[in-house]
Amino acid sequence: MKKLLLIASAAYPTSCLASGGDVLSLLWLEAALFGAVVVSLMLVSLPASKKFIVFGAYLLGGALAVALTWNMPAEGNDLLGTVVLIGVPLLMWLSALVLVVAGKNITSRWRATR
Repeated sequence: MKKLLLIASAAYPTSCLASGGDVLSLLWLEAALFGAVVVSLMLVSLPASKKFIVFGAYLLGGALAVALTWNMPAEGNDLLGTVVLIGVPLLMWLSALVLVVAGKNITSRWRATR
């Protein structure tokens, strides 16, 4: 069952009705970014609520990127579309992760002052 799931997830981008390698490479980059988000959330020891905040920031970044590129013509904007569709969720995810992890370290060392 696990092998079937792995094969299906690896073959997903190639089974889409897309023309050209540019679209497929974008799908592979998005799949790699999603995998990096999931792996980072499994490796970082945070409470579940903070993990949901980081994952929500990633999803919000993806929605923002789609909203920014929704009416952009595909012709001549391949690189710009790829940078926006990968870059915005990447920046949102990394900034949320850094802020949550840095907030954890700062609050654990906080001491009351007189």
